[in-house]
Amino acid sequence: MNVNDAIKNFFYKNKGTKINNTTECKKPENNCFYQKKSNHLTKITVCWCACIVICGSFALQAQTVVNIDNEHKIIDKPDTILQTEQISVDTNIEINHKTWLLKTNLLYMCAGVFNLAAEYSFSNRLSVDIPVTYSPYSISRTYKIRTLSIQPELRWWMKEPLTGHFLGFHTHLAFYNIALDTYNRYQDKDGKTPLWGAGFSYGYVLRGKGKWNFEFTLGIGYAHLNYDIFYNVDNGSVYNSKIKNYWGLTKAGVTVSYRLTKNDEK
Repeated sequence: MNVNDAIKNFFYKNKGTKINNTTECKKPENNCFYQKKSNHLTKITVCWCACIVICGSFALQAQTVVNIDNEHKIIDKPDTILQTEQISVDTNIEINHKTWLLKTNLLYMCAGVFNLAAEYSFSNRLSVDIPVTYSPYSISRTYKIRTLSIQPELRWWMKEPLTGHFLGFHTHLAFYNIALDTYNRYQDKDGKTPLWGAGFSYGYVLRGKGKWNFEFTLGIGYAHLNYDIFYNVDNGSVYNSKIKNYWGLTKAGVTVSYRLTKNDEK
């Protein structure tokens, strides 16, 4: 089985066919399941994996650079470092402006959707957050949230990066195949019309112990959807199609993050 067949079996399993007579679809001699090429999903999956690998490599490089800098400081100014270590018990930690975080949204995990994000702060007030969700499986016959999506966000921090209050602007792009009850299943039209849109968000990051942080965020905005509605049965057929312009909640998260880059102490 090649990569295309594997993704086809995962993502398009139980996808119906478009026929005008839904009664014919339910006859045993008629098979409504059809195969669909998924080259675009293969490319997206490969790109997603490549992004994760690249982000991880950059994070490791950043951490190596910080470790080397800290070693030089200890060698050049041992007295200063010693005094800093003695005083730093009751002082705050200053975040290195160039810092990487690795994150996951617990709300999505509770819904059965795997997700992973990388956030990078590149100045004293700005950072970029890149979350990716991927869920190719069905939790049950009547409940599934199959999705491949990305929602990058530019964040402006009110005091210092990666802690406290922030405002964000995000965009989103998502392929989806969703069923939440026994009646209907919703899928982006023909597997070629992903959801897209943009929005604004507000959030707060609470500093945890060591390198752990907790983030709470909520966003509102716009999303354009073009989707088919299927009967939520095995090989169920399409019985309607809709185009919708949605305004409302576009982002929600209770996120735990781990800092990959060391902080500078003062």
